[in-house]
Amino acid sequence: MSDTVRRFVGLAREMGGHLLGLEEPVAIVSSDDADGLSAAFLTTLLMEEGGREYGVVVVDKAYPELVKSIGKLYSSAVFLDLGGPFYKYWGEEELERYVVVDDHMEAIKPPQGLAYLNPHREGVREPTPSSVMAYLMALDHVKNIRRYAWAALLGLGESGAIPTGYLGLVLTHAVSAGVVEKRGKSLRLRIHDVVREYKSLYKDLTLVSTMGYFDEAGLDIIASMKFGGMRDVLSRVEGYRERRKKLFDEMFSLMDTGEMVFHGRSVQWVEDYKGLFYNYSPRVFDTYMSTLSMYARYFDPRKYILGITNRNPYIPGYGMLSSDWASIPIRTSRKLAFRIRVGSAQPVFALAEASAFPLGGLGYGYDVIGSVVVEASRVREFIRLFDDLAGAR
Repeated sequence: MSDTVRRFVGLAREMGGHLLGLEEPVAIVSSDDADGLSAAFLTTLLMEEGGREYGVVVVDKAYPELVKSIGKLYSSAVFLDLGGPFYKYWGEEELERYVVVDDHMEAIKPPQGLAYLNPHREGVREPTPSSVMAYLMALDHVKNIRRYAWAALLGLGESGAIPTGYLGLVLTHAVSAGVVEKRGKSLRLRIHDVVREYKSLYKDLTLVSTMGYFDEAGLDIIASMKFGGMRDVLSRVEGYRERRKKLFDEMFSLMDTGEMVFHGRSVQWVEDYKGLFYNYSPRVFDTYMSTLSMYARYFDPRKYILGITNRNPYIPGYGMLSSDWASIPIRTSRKLAFRIRVGSAQPVFALAEASAFPLGGLGYGYDVIGSVVVEASRVREFIRLFDDLAGAR
């Protein structure tokens, strides 16, 4: 184990003690994919072992309204697997109430007073999802933690990475506890009475969580991780998969009318004007836009691609947002992605952040993909600002 990795593991284990020192009740705020849900599950074990009062909130993105108001409902909060520099919406005097655990690679510099754990900032090269960090945080505090090591490895299902290096320690724990079988280049996880390959399980749980978001499927998944019932959760997969296919097909039919793409100088955008995605997690629309962006016939390859959908204001575990918010995934063609990588076009994360924050929103991402949330009433302002910044030389 390198000095860099050893230091990071030490920081993660120390963070577990820090979490137990937060004033209660503590909000566990996680993303709605399988990584975030696994991290939330492990964090509930940590809270329970420490006798701490907590609540769980499942959300697709860190909406500024949620970020600013969570402190009115809870004394403190830990945010798991949620990207973006949303901490900018906290005052300096509030920072000690919050913890952020995230594995995204945004070029951000959190303030010194914020407890912030990110493997990329510590120089760790091994894929380290939030679920692994949550496991490390619980390692010194939860009895028999090894029997839950499957939850740490579930987060790796997104990338399909096999645990090597220091992650081999987590795999060893899981194998010794009989909750994981390693078969060649894959892993089979045992969750109570269910045994599944980790990549397919990641996809299926994320599908159920996002398609069943407003039926609180994410909270149901966490409960099934704790108490059993995963078979019931997975029985919904085929129905949700078929529903998602019909949803995508209907949106593609609208695209084929030739009247769905609007253009600015440097951007082009598609609107979910029929509200087809309104009753699903915005992550579903994000997935649709990733698929759509690969169809060159719909878009000008020189321009950034935006998708716009309004969000149902309900957040499981939190309640209703008071404002109407829009979720805006940002994608690029292969040609534009090449230009970004060679420095002749601006990276998405920089444009997203610079366009969203002046409007009270949140923007973040990577070089060629990103996401923005702004109040629905300010979408047109956002598009104009993004377009102006993207066209600047």
